[in-house]
Amino acid sequence: MLTEAIYHQPMSNYCYAYDEDNVHIRIRTAIKDFTEIKVFYKDKFDWTQHGCVTMQQELSDGEFDYYIARVPMIKRLTYYFLLRANDAESYFTQYGVKEQVDDKLSFQFCFQYPYIYASDIHRPPAWVKDMVFYEIFVDRFFAAPTPIRKNVEVWGKKPAYDNHFGGNLEGICSRLDYLKGLGITGIYLTPIFRSDSNHKYDTIDFREIDPDFGDLETLKRLVGSCHDRGIKVILDGVFNHCSYRLKQFQDVLEKGERSEYFAWFCYKNNGLCFEKRGYETYSMTEDMPKLDTSNAEVQEYLLSIAEYWTRNADIDGWRLDVGDELCQEFIRKLRKRLKGLKPDLYILGECWYNGYPWLKGDQFDGIMNYQLTAACDGFFAEGTQSIRQFKNTVSRIRIQYTCQVNQVNLNLLDSHDTRRFLTKCGEDEGKLLLALTFLLTYDGVPCIYYGTETGMKGGEDPDCRRCFDWNMEQRDMKIYQKIKKLIEIRSQYDCLRKGEFKWGESKQTLCYERRYGEEKVVVVINNSAGEIVLRPEKEWKGYVDLLTGKNLCETTIIPEMSSMIIINKPKEDKYI
Repeated sequence: MLTEAIYHQPMSNYCYAYDEDNVHIRIRTAIKDFTEIKVFYKDKFDWTQHGCVTMQQELSDGEFDYYIARVPMIKRLTYYFLLRANDAESYFTQYGVKEQVDDKLSFQFCFQYPYIYASDIHRPPAWVKDMVFYEIFVDRFFAAPTPIRKNVEVWGKKPAYDNHFGGNLEGICSRLDYLKGLGITGIYLTPIFRSDSNHKYDTIDFREIDPDFGDLETLKRLVGSCHDRGIKVILDGVFNHCSYRLKQFQDVLEKGERSEYFAWFCYKNNGLCFEKRGYETYSMTEDMPKLDTSNAEVQEYLLSIAEYWTRNADIDGWRLDVGDELCQEFIRKLRKRLKGLKPDLYILGECWYNGYPWLKGDQFDGIMNYQLTAACDGFFAEGTQSIRQFKNTVSRIRIQYTCQVNQVNLNLLDSHDTRRFLTKCGEDEGKLLLALTFLLTYDGVPCIYYGTETGMKGGEDPDCRRCFDWNMEQRDMKIYQKIKKLIEIRSQYDCLRKGEFKWGESKQTLCYERRYGEEKVVVVINNSAGEIVLRPEKEWKGYVDLLTGKNLCETTIIPEMSSMIIINKPKEDKYI
């Protein structure tokens, strides 16, 4: 037994309330160290409320095993673990591993969750689990006819950092039936507020939609038309920084420390070098000064902005740009203000690493899961990760978060900040199709970057922000049809949207199951250059591949670079 590998922490992703009826308890151990682990639990004062649950192995990452138990809600929860390695038994308590414990003295050595308030339970909006989002870089999606704009490039020309192509909100309105036909149920818009740039991440006026994109009425019409089609809309909130031309910053440039807005911004060396570009910025970008979101005036200003657009445009959520650099006090206030206005609003944070500090129920609902993006790059696109390595990586990502967070994290293969996934794949469409199969059957909320369905390519920014090519009749629609099929399957089976996730045992294929109640789907992905023969322990009788509608035989062959989504066919023909 490797005692130093054993880990548990109450009131964390290792012990948390999943909902008002259930508490999840996890423990980490060295891999294959124990044959059985049980958790004994009780009310701290009322010992008539007690029980014992055998923990299930939830994940393994090659170094550690992770076990989970789901216990009934006890508000004053105390608990400890029984560790069994064949015939040897020991106990794990807040004081470490013990050979013997006296249950009557458990109040002294138990782990404790002192009191679970209903208001402390992290409850992401229920509707998010059902979403398939589609990210739109507004300037490049579709340009609806508007009064003539200056300096607009010919649609389809190679993008540059500073060129504009005329895409607008009206253009998105005109293409909603296309998105609905694909199966999209949520749209994430990159910034739309007044700015000189094509990307709008340098806001000049937070209360005005950029005239090149439209106005409040256009946005309201877009959101209303989306809602009529069952599509949710989230906006990009760039509250970490602003444009050099924001009027408050211009006042600071003019008056220096005498400006009433001087404290709105962050400075190097406490502002002593202000006249020498001493202000802090987003990254190293001089024309994007960093707002001090710990400042009370800045907080109220930005809260009023978020509230204004939520109330007036009836949007369904916010994606917070550079969310990990925002003052956590500000994020908590933002959550409280917006959830008070619209309780089921979705708050999504940009975070490229472990986002748990922001995902305890008082800040973000979920994050953009760029760690998963990197894992998919390695396994599907680049071939630098084996099946085992990919599973271990994904397992480490999953254990960082509570189950409810994993269900609402935004999972993506690419975005406006990365190379296009098809380009990462060396333009191999087969690799992209396998990655999309994983994305749309995995736990969490899938997000398709605009144009992925048409095989759009692109390198690093700005090349990943090309214009959408609407000449559909001139291209092979294989990717489009595969995404549409996968979304149809996802929407029909609850287990693919809400179900538990568990890796399969196959070493030749990437295999996992999704289960929700009695419904179970098994996904098998052959990411290799050779065919693989599946020989299940049980007969395949009654099983069907949802991708093809074909019944499975005793021995089933999965061709190279292909996948299957398998379900035990019910009496009615539920498969698509």
